[in-house]
Amino acid sequence: MNNWQQHLKKFREHHPDIPYRQALKQASLSYKQSKRGGDLYQSTLNTVLSTKKNKLLPGEKHGIIKTTDGKLNPAVYMGPNTNLGIRIPRKDRALSHVDKHT
Repeated sequence: MNNWQQHLKKFREHHPDIPYRQALKQASLSYKQSKRGGDLYQSTLNTVLSTKKNKLLPGEKHGIIKTTDGKLNPAVYMGPNTNLGIRIPRKDRALSHVDKHT
C-alpha cells in the first residue's frame, strides 16, 4: 500500500461520517499539505491526540482540553471557525465548563 492509500485509509477511519467523494477531496488536500510540511496544528492532532470524542469539521481549529479520563481532545466549541450551525442542532456536548457555547 503506497503513502496516498495509507493516508486515505487513515482519513476515512477518522472521518467515517463524511461522504466518500468529499472525503477524497479533503484527504487529497491534507495529503498535499503533509507533503509540503503540513499544518502543525493538524499534524499534532493526528499524531498526539485522541480525536474519538470530537471530530473536527472542515476548517475548524479548536483548543485542546484534558478530559476527566486523562486524554487530550480538541474542544467541541472553543476555537475559531466553529460551525455552530451544525454543532448546536446536532446537540454536541461540551467537554467541560470552559468549552460551553453559551
